[in-house]
Amino acid sequence: MPGGAMSNYLRHACVAAVFGQTLFAHGAVDARTAGYVPDDSTRFCLPAAPQAGRMVDSVSEWVDALNGLLERGLADHAARPEWDAERATRGGEVLLALQNRDAMWGRSIVSNSYADGGCITTESAACVREAALADAEARADPSAFAAVASDPLDAGVAAWLLRGGIRRVVVGHKPSGDCAAVLSASHTGVEIVSADTCYADPRAADRRGASVSHVLLRGGSLEEMQTELFGTLATGARHRALLPVLRRPSPAPWRSLLQCLAAAAGGRREEEPDPLVGRRLPDGRWVKARVLPAEGQAEARYLCCSGSGRRVEHSYLGAGECRRLMGEV
Repeated sequence: MPGGAMSNYLRHACVAAVFGQTLFAHGAVDARTAGYVPDDSTRFCLPAAPQAGRMVDSVSEWVDALNGLLERGLADHAARPEWDAERATRGGEVLLALQNRDAMWGRSIVSNSYADGGCITTESAACVREAALADAEARADPSAFAAVASDPLDAGVAAWLLRGGIRRVVVGHKPSGDCAAVLSASHTGVEIVSADTCYADPRAADRRGASVSHVLLRGGSLEEMQTELFGTLATGARHRALLPVLRRPSPAPWRSLLQCLAAAAGGRREEEPDPLVGRRLPDGRWVKARVLPAEGQAEARYLCCSGSGRRVEHSYLGAGECRRLMGEV
Protein backbone atom coordinates (compact mmCIF):
# COMPACT_ATOMS: atom_id res chain seq x y z
CA MET A 1 0.00 0.00 0.00
CA PRO A 2 1.12 3.61 -0.50
CA GLY A 3 3.15 4.69 2.52
CA GLY A 4 4.13 1.11 3.35
CA ALA A 5 7.69 -0.19 3.65
CA MET A 6 7.82 -1.69 0.15
CA SER A 7 6.26 1.39 -1.42
CA ASN A 8 8.78 3.66 0.31
CA TYR A 9 11.64 1.39 -0.76
CA LEU A 10 10.54 1.44 -4.39
CA ARG A 11 10.24 5.24 -4.37
CA HIS A 12 13.99 5.38 -3.70
CA ALA A 13 14.90 2.48 -6.00
CA CYS A 14 15.95 2.14 -9.64
CA VAL A 15 15.24 -0.62 -12.12
CA ALA A 16 18.74 -0.07 -13.47
CA ALA A 17 21.56 2.36 -12.73
CA VAL A 18 24.82 3.34 -14.42
CA PHE A 19 27.91 4.58 -12.60
CA GLY A 20 30.78 5.27 -14.95
CA GLN A 21 31.35 2.09 -16.97
CA THR A 22 29.28 -0.12 -14.65
CA LEU A 23 25.62 -1.05 -15.12
CA PHE A 24 23.67 -2.36 -12.11
CA ALA A 25 20.44 -4.33 -12.45
CA HIS A 26 18.79 -7.15 -10.53
CA GLY A 27 18.42 -9.50 -13.51
CA ALA A 28 20.36 -10.37 -16.64
CA VAL A 29 21.05 -8.01 -19.52
CA ASP A 30 20.52 -10.45 -22.37
CA ALA A 31 19.26 -10.66 -25.94
CA ARG A 32 15.65 -10.38 -24.77
CA THR A 33 15.99 -7.62 -22.16
CA ALA A 34 18.68 -5.35 -23.65
CA GLY A 35 17.00 -2.21 -25.00
CA TYR A 36 13.46 -3.47 -24.30
CA VAL A 37 10.97 -1.23 -22.46
CA PRO A 38 7.51 -2.59 -21.56
CA ASP A 39 4.46 -0.50 -22.32
CA ASP A 40 2.69 1.15 -19.37
CA SER A 41 -0.39 -0.94 -20.22
CA THR A 42 1.39 -4.27 -19.57
CA ARG A 43 -0.80 -6.64 -17.56
CA PHE A 44 0.23 -9.02 -14.79
CA CYS A 45 -1.09 -12.16 -16.47
CA LEU A 46 -0.18 -15.25 -18.51
CA PRO A 47 -0.38 -13.75 -22.00
CA ALA A 48 -1.00 -15.81 -25.13
CA ALA A 49 1.46 -13.59 -27.02
CA PRO A 50 4.04 -10.92 -26.18
CA GLN A 51 2.52 -7.78 -24.69
CA ALA A 52 3.20 -4.31 -26.05
CA GLY A 53 6.64 -2.76 -25.65
CA ARG A 54 9.30 -0.88 -27.54
CA MET A 55 13.02 -1.06 -28.27
CA VAL A 56 15.41 1.83 -27.66
CA ASP A 57 18.83 2.27 -29.21
CA SER A 58 21.19 3.25 -26.41
CA VAL A 59 21.96 1.98 -22.91
CA SER A 60 21.38 5.42 -21.38
CA GLU A 61 17.98 5.80 -23.06
CA TRP A 62 17.03 2.29 -21.93
CA VAL A 63 17.99 2.89 -18.29
CA ASP A 64 16.13 6.22 -18.23
CA ALA A 65 13.05 4.62 -19.79
CA LEU A 66 12.97 1.74 -17.28
CA ASN A 67 13.33 4.10 -14.33
CA GLY A 68 10.64 6.35 -15.79
CA LEU A 69 8.37 3.30 -16.02
CA LEU A 70 8.97 2.65 -12.32
CA GLU A 71 8.02 6.21 -11.41
CA ARG A 72 4.82 6.13 -13.47
CA GLY A 73 3.90 2.71 -12.12
CA LEU A 74 4.24 3.91 -8.54
CA ALA A 75 2.15 6.99 -9.28
CA ASP A 76 -0.52 4.80 -10.86
CA HIS A 77 -0.54 2.54 -7.81
CA ALA A 78 -0.89 5.53 -5.48
CA ALA A 79 -3.90 6.68 -7.50
CA ARG A 80 -5.50 3.20 -7.77
CA PRO A 81 -4.13 0.99 -4.97
CA GLU A 82 -7.06 -1.45 -4.90
CA TRP A 83 -8.34 -3.92 -7.46
CA ASP A 84 -11.32 -2.72 -9.46
CA ALA A 85 -14.84 -4.12 -8.91
CA GLU A 86 -14.23 -6.96 -11.41
CA ARG A 87 -10.80 -7.68 -9.86
CA ALA A 88 -9.40 -7.28 -13.35
CA THR A 89 -6.79 -4.57 -12.84
CA ARG A 90 -5.22 -2.23 -10.32
CA GLY A 91 -2.80 0.69 -10.32
CA GLY A 92 0.85 -0.10 -10.90
CA GLU A 93 0.11 -3.48 -12.48
CA VAL A 94 2.96 -2.95 -14.93
CA LEU A 95 5.41 -3.21 -12.01
CA LEU A 96 3.99 -6.59 -10.99
CA ALA A 97 4.48 -7.70 -14.57
CA LEU A 98 7.99 -6.25 -14.84
CA GLN A 99 9.38 -8.75 -12.31
CA ASN A 100 7.59 -11.77 -13.79
CA ARG A 101 9.09 -13.74 -16.69
CA ASP A 102 5.74 -15.13 -17.81
CA ALA A 103 4.00 -11.76 -18.01
CA MET A 104 7.04 -10.27 -19.74
CA TRP A 105 7.25 -13.15 -22.26
CA GLY A 106 10.80 -13.86 -21.12
CA ARG A 107 11.91 -10.20 -21.09
CA SER A 108 12.14 -9.37 -17.39
CA ILE A 109 15.17 -7.28 -16.44
CA VAL A 110 14.29 -8.17 -12.84
CA SER A 111 14.02 -11.97 -12.99
CA ASN A 112 15.92 -13.07 -16.12
CA SER A 113 19.21 -14.42 -14.83
CA TYR A 114 22.66 -15.73 -15.57
CA ALA A 115 24.18 -18.57 -13.52
CA ASP A 116 23.77 -22.31 -13.83
CA GLY A 117 25.39 -25.08 -11.83
CA GLY A 118 27.14 -22.51 -9.64
CA CYS A 119 28.84 -20.98 -12.72
CA ILE A 120 28.14 -17.86 -14.74
CA THR A 121 26.94 -20.19 -17.53
CA THR A 122 27.30 -23.78 -18.74
CA GLU A 123 26.96 -25.79 -21.94
CA SER A 124 23.87 -27.48 -20.52
CA ALA A 125 22.30 -24.04 -19.90
CA ALA A 126 22.80 -23.21 -23.58
CA CYS A 127 21.01 -26.41 -24.63
CA VAL A 128 18.13 -25.84 -22.23
CA ARG A 129 17.84 -22.20 -23.31
CA GLU A 130 17.59 -23.08 -27.00
CA ALA A 131 14.94 -25.73 -26.37
CA ALA A 132 12.92 -23.56 -23.98
CA LEU A 133 12.84 -20.57 -26.32
CA ALA A 134 11.71 -22.77 -29.20
CA ASP A 135 9.05 -24.34 -26.96
CA ALA A 136 7.72 -20.96 -25.82
CA GLU A 137 7.25 -19.82 -29.40
CA ALA A 138 5.86 -23.11 -30.71
CA ARG A 139 3.26 -23.57 -27.95
CA ALA A 140 2.72 -19.87 -27.17
CA ASP A 141 3.52 -20.81 -23.58
CA PRO A 142 5.16 -18.06 -21.50
CA SER A 143 5.87 -20.48 -18.63
CA ALA A 144 8.61 -22.08 -20.79
CA PHE A 145 10.82 -19.06 -20.10
CA ALA A 146 11.24 -20.15 -16.47
CA ALA A 147 13.83 -22.69 -17.64
CA VAL A 148 15.98 -20.14 -19.45
CA ALA A 149 19.37 -19.06 -18.10
CA SER A 150 20.65 -16.01 -19.98
CA ASP A 151 23.80 -16.08 -22.10
CA PRO A 152 26.57 -13.86 -20.69
CA LEU A 153 28.74 -14.69 -23.73
CA ASP A 154 26.31 -13.15 -26.24
CA ALA A 155 28.55 -11.07 -28.53
CA GLY A 156 25.66 -8.93 -29.78
CA VAL A 157 24.64 -7.89 -26.29
CA ALA A 158 28.26 -7.20 -25.36
CA ALA A 159 28.69 -4.99 -28.44
CA TRP A 160 25.53 -3.03 -27.53
CA LEU A 161 26.79 -2.49 -23.98
CA LEU A 162 30.24 -1.42 -25.19
CA ARG A 163 28.69 1.10 -27.62
CA GLY A 164 26.91 2.56 -24.59
CA GLY A 165 30.16 2.86 -22.65
CA ILE A 166 29.42 -0.13 -20.38
CA ARG A 167 32.27 -2.53 -19.62
CA ARG A 168 30.92 -4.11 -16.44
CA VAL A 169 27.49 -5.48 -15.46
CA VAL A 170 26.69 -6.31 -11.81
CA VAL A 171 23.52 -8.28 -11.07
CA GLY A 172 21.99 -10.02 -8.08
CA HIS A 173 19.82 -12.77 -9.54
CA LYS A 174 20.11 -15.83 -9.24
CA PRO A 175 21.93 -17.87 -6.53
CA SER A 176 25.40 -18.99 -7.61
CA GLY A 177 26.79 -20.63 -4.47
CA ASP A 178 29.09 -19.26 -1.79
CA CYS A 179 30.83 -16.63 -3.95
CA ALA A 180 30.00 -14.54 -6.98
CA ALA A 181 29.88 -16.11 -10.43
CA VAL A 182 32.03 -14.03 -12.77
CA LEU A 183 32.64 -13.61 -16.49
CA SER A 184 36.06 -12.10 -17.18
CA ALA A 185 36.11 -9.19 -19.62
CA SER A 186 38.66 -11.23 -21.61
CA HIS A 187 35.74 -13.20 -23.12
CA THR A 188 33.59 -10.43 -24.67
CA GLY A 189 35.04 -7.13 -23.47
CA VAL A 190 32.34 -6.88 -20.78
CA GLU A 191 32.88 -8.15 -17.25
CA ILE A 192 29.81 -9.67 -15.58
CA VAL A 193 29.45 -10.25 -11.85
CA SER A 194 26.44 -12.27 -10.65
CA ALA A 195 26.48 -11.93 -6.88
CA ASP A 196 23.47 -13.71 -5.39
CA THR A 197 24.78 -15.92 -2.56
CA CYS A 198 21.53 -16.46 -0.64
CA TYR A 199 21.98 -20.25 -0.98
CA ALA A 200 25.68 -20.28 -0.14
CA ASP A 201 25.40 -23.40 2.02
CA PRO A 202 22.14 -25.39 1.63
CA ARG A 203 23.14 -27.58 4.60
CA ALA A 204 23.14 -24.65 7.01
CA ALA A 205 19.96 -23.59 8.80
CA ASP A 206 20.26 -20.04 7.43
CA ARG A 207 21.42 -21.25 3.96
CA ARG A 208 24.63 -19.23 4.39
CA GLY A 209 26.63 -20.97 7.10
CA ALA A 210 30.20 -19.69 7.38
CA SER A 211 30.20 -17.95 4.01
CA VAL A 212 30.60 -14.21 3.56
CA SER A 213 30.86 -12.73 0.07
CA HIS A 214 32.02 -9.22 -0.89
CA VAL A 215 32.04 -7.46 -4.26
CA LEU A 216 33.95 -4.18 -4.08
CA LEU A 217 34.45 -1.80 -7.00
CA ARG A 218 37.54 0.29 -6.32
CA GLY A 219 39.60 2.87 -8.16
CA GLY A 220 40.50 6.51 -8.54
CA SER A 221 37.46 7.38 -10.66
CA LEU A 222 34.25 5.83 -11.98
CA GLU A 223 35.96 5.48 -15.34
CA GLU A 224 38.84 3.35 -14.05
CA MET A 225 37.44 0.90 -11.56
CA GLN A 226 38.37 -2.69 -10.85
CA THR A 227 36.44 -5.44 -9.13
CA GLU A 228 37.73 -6.95 -5.91
CA LEU A 229 36.10 -10.23 -4.88
CA PHE A 230 36.80 -11.45 -1.36
CA GLY A 231 35.28 -13.25 1.58
CA THR A 232 34.89 -16.67 3.15
CA LEU A 233 33.62 -19.80 1.41
CA ALA A 234 31.19 -22.25 3.00
CA THR A 235 34.21 -24.42 3.88
CA GLY A 236 35.67 -21.59 5.97
CA ALA A 237 38.46 -20.96 3.45
CA ARG A 238 39.20 -17.32 2.62
CA HIS A 239 39.30 -16.08 -0.96
CA ARG A 240 40.37 -12.89 -2.69
CA ALA A 241 40.97 -11.80 -6.27
CA LEU A 242 41.48 -8.36 -7.82
CA LEU A 243 40.26 -8.29 -11.42
CA PRO A 244 41.83 -6.10 -14.13
CA VAL A 245 41.00 -2.40 -14.39
CA LEU A 246 38.46 -1.76 -17.13
CA ARG A 247 39.51 1.40 -18.96
CA ARG A 248 38.11 3.16 -21.95
CA PRO A 249 40.73 3.59 -24.67
CA SER A 250 42.67 6.77 -23.88
CA PRO A 251 43.51 9.31 -26.61
CA ALA A 252 46.77 9.94 -24.78
CA PRO A 253 49.05 6.86 -25.04
CA TRP A 254 51.36 8.22 -22.36
CA ARG A 255 48.62 8.48 -19.74
CA SER A 256 49.25 5.06 -18.15
CA LEU A 257 52.98 5.90 -17.94
CA LEU A 258 52.21 9.09 -16.03
CA GLN A 259 49.93 7.14 -13.68
CA CYS A 260 52.71 4.64 -12.98
CA LEU A 261 55.19 7.46 -12.34
CA ALA A 262 52.72 9.16 -10.00
CA ALA A 263 52.20 5.92 -8.09
CA ALA A 264 55.96 5.40 -7.82
CA ALA A 265 56.47 8.96 -6.59
CA GLY A 266 53.87 8.35 -3.92
CA GLY A 267 55.58 5.17 -2.80
CA ARG A 268 52.71 2.97 -3.95
CA ARG A 269 53.15 -0.31 -5.78
CA GLU A 270 50.39 -1.24 -8.17
CA GLU A 271 48.88 -4.64 -7.32
CA GLU A 272 48.89 -7.09 -10.20
CA PRO A 273 45.34 -8.11 -11.18
CA ASP A 274 44.37 -11.77 -11.23
CA PRO A 275 44.36 -13.12 -14.81
CA LEU A 276 42.36 -16.30 -14.15
CA VAL A 277 39.17 -15.68 -12.16
CA GLY A 278 36.13 -15.50 -14.43
CA ARG A 279 37.67 -17.50 -17.27
CA ARG A 280 36.48 -20.81 -18.68
CA LEU A 281 38.82 -23.78 -18.96
CA PRO A 282 38.77 -25.90 -22.13
CA ASP A 283 37.04 -28.73 -20.25
CA GLY A 284 34.08 -26.47 -19.38
CA ARG A 285 35.01 -25.66 -15.79
CA TRP A 286 35.02 -22.01 -14.70
CA VAL A 287 37.73 -20.48 -12.53
CA LYS A 288 35.51 -19.03 -9.84
CA ALA A 289 37.65 -17.86 -6.91
CA ARG A 290 41.27 -17.53 -5.80
CA VAL A 291 41.51 -19.33 -2.47
CA LEU A 292 44.17 -17.92 -0.17
CA PRO A 293 46.82 -20.31 1.20
CA ALA A 294 45.89 -22.03 4.44
CA GLU A 295 48.45 -22.60 7.16
CA GLY A 296 51.20 -24.82 5.78
CA GLN A 297 50.35 -24.10 2.14
CA ALA A 298 52.77 -22.17 -0.03
CA GLU A 299 50.49 -20.91 -2.81
CA ALA A 300 46.93 -19.90 -3.47
CA ARG A 301 44.66 -22.37 -5.23
CA TYR A 302 41.80 -21.71 -7.61
CA LEU A 303 38.28 -22.94 -6.98
CA CYS A 304 36.97 -24.30 -10.29
CA CYS A 305 33.30 -24.96 -10.80
CA SER A 306 31.11 -26.96 -13.16
CA GLY A 307 27.57 -28.27 -12.96
CA SER A 308 24.03 -28.06 -14.25
CA GLY A 309 20.96 -26.56 -12.64
CA ARG A 310 21.36 -27.03 -8.89
CA ARG A 311 24.05 -29.66 -9.26
CA VAL A 312 27.46 -28.11 -8.55
CA GLU A 313 30.89 -29.74 -8.73
CA HIS A 314 34.02 -28.16 -7.26
CA SER A 315 37.70 -28.83 -7.86
CA TYR A 316 40.91 -27.01 -6.98
CA LEU A 317 43.83 -26.21 -9.27
CA GLY A 318 47.06 -24.28 -8.95
CA ALA A 319 47.73 -21.23 -11.12
CA GLY A 320 50.22 -23.17 -13.23
CA GLU A 321 47.75 -25.96 -13.93
CA CYS A 322 45.07 -23.45 -14.96
CA ARG A 323 47.46 -21.77 -17.38
CA ARG A 324 48.60 -25.13 -18.74
CA LEU A 325 45.01 -26.13 -19.47
CA MET A 326 44.44 -22.77 -21.19
CA GLY A 327 47.55 -23.32 -23.32
CA GLU A 328 49.34 -20.32 -21.84
CA VAL A 329 52.50 -22.14 -20.71
